[in-house]
Amino acid sequence: MVLKLFYKFVQMEREYYIQIEDCDKLSSRPSIISLYYRTFDELKKKDVLIKVEVYSDKFFISYDAIRVYFKSYALENARKK
Repeated sequence: MVLKLFYKFVQMEREYYIQIEDCDKLSSRPSIISLYYRTFDELKKKDVLIKVEVYSDKFFISYDAIRVYFKSYALENARKK
């Protein structure tokens, strides 16, 4: 069994999590990354368009890859398992 570590985004419409290893892959070029969220009995994923910028410590996320509108979100400090 592989243990995956996650960071939680704050102030999003629901509790979304990103894998720590995915954070290292991000650049200023938008890419599709899976974010995870919890339901009552399982962990589900949602693909989003995400990028980072050198001038900000936040992540820029667009929920729709066709109608791109980026909103900035920060990560919570605590790690989740």
